Amino acid sequence: MTIKQRRSREKAKRQDTETQAKAPKVTRAETLITLMGTETGATAADLAAAVGWQVHSVRGFIAGTLKKRTDLSVTAVRVDGVTRYLVAAV
Repeated sequence: MTIKQRRSREKAKRQDTETQAKAPKVTRAETLITLMGTETGATAADLAAAVGWQVHSVRGFIAGTLKKRTDLSVTAVRVDGVTRYLVAAV
């Protein structure tokens, strides 16, 4: 294979990958907000399992980012000893 042929193949590969549509990236924050936006909300353990975080990190995200930095209303409801987090737009 000559250098010219190899460059031609590499160029074709680059063009193929550039034309393929990329799926939109779903962030961990979006995942948490979606889970908390359901009618029943979600527990900290459910949220931690969904994004692969520790439970204390989820609670910190809720307190630090969602409550203080967004226009979302976060509510914590305790039912049968389990706290469920719900989110609604303000």
